[in-house]
Amino acid sequence: EVDADGNGTIDFPEFLTMMARKMTNTDSEEELREAFRVFDHDGNGFISAAELRH
Repeated sequence: EVDADGNGTIDFPEFLTMMARKMTNTDSEEELREAFRVFDHDGNGFISAAELRH
């Protein structure tokens, strides 16, 4: 559902879509980027299934 293109990773646009469903309009894009970086351990701009598990 979150991995829209089915490539096995979540890129930033997919992450934004997921977070938009869960967050209010008061959250800024920078806060979303920070949340993305929490899961993107290797900093490659994608969140792998393994990164989500840790």
